[in-house]
Amino acid sequence: DLEKTQLLFMDISELAELREENISLRKEMSMSRYEIDLLKKDRQENKRLRELLGYKEGSDEYFDLALGKVIGQSNTNWNRSIFIDLGSEDGLKKDMVVINHLGLVGKIINVAPKSSEVLLVLDSDSGVGARLAQNRKTIGVVQGQGVDQQNLSFVHLPKEMEINAGDEVITSGLDDFYPPELNLGIVTEVVETQRGFTKTAIIETSVDFE
Repeated sequence: DLEKTQLLFMDISELAELREENISLRKEMSMSRYEIDLLKKDRQENKRLRELLGYKEGSDEYFDLALGKVIGQSNTNWNRSIFIDLGSEDGLKKDMVVINHLGLVGKIINVAPKSSEVLLVLDSDSGVGARLAQNRKTIGVVQGQGVDQQNLSFVHLPKEMEINAGDEVITSGLDDFYPPELNLGIVTEVVETQRGFTKTAIIETSVDFE
């Protein structure tokens, strides 16, 4: 019947309107989720910048700090390094120390006008004068463990030296290169060397390099 046909047509029309409304609502929800994600990222970035600013204000004795971003990385058999978006035009020079609000990152090994390469403390060729935060007598050298490793090694420690899992390790400043009291990480394990005369402490880094 024509009346039924009209009713059916009306139902289809309403369904089409509902579908359009549904699509519109989905778009709004998608935009809302996108805006929420942006807001979360902005909050995280603001928190990180506040922490860096706070660190900068308390570090003027050793640093002229500039904020930079990581723009690339190298993880080869030769070295472990990152590239940052600051260079000689920003006043950076070779052998400058690189940190973030969590601790020591590494040192600059190559400088271009607008970018620089930073050798990470994770690199096996890195060597940092270190000590326990709670004990100025416990001093030594911290080295990276090489490619694909995220931990550091506190090496050549005398067997009788007291060092335990949970101890905090910081820079000592005795290497005349890295400033003192930069966070390196937390001891997770202490192992004796094969000959048994020394031991090595494994350190989980303060900085998240992943």
